[in-house]
Amino acid sequence: MARQTLPIALTCASGGALLSYLVGGALGEMAFAVLAMAFAPLLMLLGISSRGPSQAAAAPIVALLVLLEGGLAGMWLYRGLVETGPWWLGLPAASAIQIYGLLLAPQAVVALGFALTFRRFDVSDADLEALRQLSPAGEE
Repeated sequence: MARQTLPIALTCASGGALLSYLVGGALGEMAFAVLAMAFAPLLMLLGISSRGPSQAAAAPIVALLVLLEGGLAGMWLYRGLVETGPWWLGLPAASAIQIYGLLLAPQAVVALGFALTFRRFDVSDADLEALRQLSPAGEE
């Protein structure tokens, strides 16, 4: 099911982002940001869906999507509150969310997700033996 809906979702995200960019205004900016943040994780999900069902690899990508959209919502919530809003780790809240939540945290999520699901993409001993059987006798 996901293999059929992901291309449609990517098309809607890219077309919607372009349309919202052209419309402009506060609502257009917000729609563009939401759709642009969703594009990369949707593209990753499409890439892993081509290898068959992979629930283990999809979970970190969905977590990445939630993290990006939540960070974007936090930035919108605290925008313009530099003087009156909270400061986290020496930065205004919106800047802290941008740096820590949209730059550093996604890197950790993607790296840990890849590390936890890496064995699924690894070459097994049976795969190597099958390749050896296909190899001509004199060539190694």
